[in-house]
Amino acid sequence: MNWFTELKVDGGPPFWSLGVRHVPEEEWLLTPSDLQVRRDLKQTLWKQQPNAVYASTIDKSPSSVTTLIHSWLQQYDPARVLSPTFAPELVWIGQQLAEDLVILERKENGWVVIEGSLCFGFSWSISDKVGLVMDDVHTPVAHYQSEMSTPVNKLFDRMVSDRIIARRNLGLTDTSELHLSPHRPNNPAPIGDAGSEVFLRSERQTLRKIGEYILFTIHTDIAPLKETIQFPELRHSLSKWIESWDAEMLSYKHSAERTRIPTLDWLNRCEQ
Repeated sequence: MNWFTELKVDGGPPFWSLGVRHVPEEEWLLTPSDLQVRRDLKQTLWKQQPNAVYASTIDKSPSSVTTLIHSWLQQYDPARVLSPTFAPELVWIGQQLAEDLVILERKENGWVVIEGSLCFGFSWSISDKVGLVMDDVHTPVAHYQSEMSTPVNKLFDRMVSDRIIARRNLGLTDTSELHLSPHRPNNPAPIGDAGSEVFLRSERQTLRKIGEYILFTIHTDIAPLKETIQFPELRHSLSKWIESWDAEMLSYKHSAERTRIPTLDWLNRCEQ
């Protein structure tokens, strides 16, 4: 699980950090082994509930963004077949990639979400975020205003064209499903084997300034907790991270009360 080595977690406070790193051009987008599975699921979601996975405040996708994605694929992943004909719309290209895509534009009040194709959000919907500035997008996130609002806004304003940066987040969940609706009912059943029934869910997020826009890509990785067995330092940091959650963090972490204690028990047994 190579993405485990990119995780940087520790006990809070502070609970958040930018944790960004530079990404070489050739590593911008990913081609996971289950790419076709992801594309098929995206296309199914688009057919069944398009309003849940796409939203926009504009009439036409910025061609500078969609054309750059298509050009990148032609250069760095030429074996990948997208379609016989390129369609310069996020509606089309968003269904072809493993990543979810969100486009932002600088307005007078800050960076605003103007369009997004989001199929694999971690219990959030693009329709709830489009048209909002960054602070409002992150209203539900515990401690965001005190710890991340200023650094994020400064980062966005200082970005330069074609410099790609990336970061990872992390959450616990009780399912390996890629698409997690914010209206998904909670599972009340107790967790038996946390190693197999609790999953680490991480988003590899990249930011890239393209002309007057910023493109935010989200690649979701999911793995059962037991995959950390070969990563003792990660297991130790996970324990410190979970144990540090205060009431605000516990409220924000959707399935935390179901997954937290079994996860800590499993991690502690691994240390013995």
